[in-house]
Amino acid sequence: MLDEFVHAPEDRQVLDLIFSRQSMGRPLIAPPGLDPAVAELLRSAIAAAMRDPQLIAEAAKMDLELGFVPGAEVQGMVERLYQSPPEVIARAHWVSEARGGHGAVREVCDALLRAQGRYDALLAAACSGEVQRGLVG
Repeated sequence: MLDEFVHAPEDRQVLDLIFSRQSMGRPLIAPPGLDPAVAELLRSAIAAAMRDPQLIAEAAKMDLELGFVPGAEVQGMVERLYQSPPEVIARAHWVSEARGGHGAVREVCDALLRAQGRYDALLAAACSGEVQRGLVG
């Protein structure tokens, strides 16, 4: 959904950094130094379990989504994200001053409109009543 509003490559990098966690689901991690053969056995066993018809049926009964992402894909995503430029990381760390339910969404919308250079015109239109009359989108 946000892709239709974000066109600059550096802005897309920020969104990728922020939302990539959702693509990974709930990854399982192993300790550093794990023997690669053991890691591959774990990956294979988990992949086989995620294809198990009984597990799939049980998940369906509980209305659970099994969004499996293979371990190698998650590892590649993490390695790519760790190479993000410092300026992308800094932008992704932006934090709203307002709490949820107390203006945080408004603050994010204002920041997005300012970044797009549309804030002042929309604010002026809202103050003049044009937005309420549907003259400004």
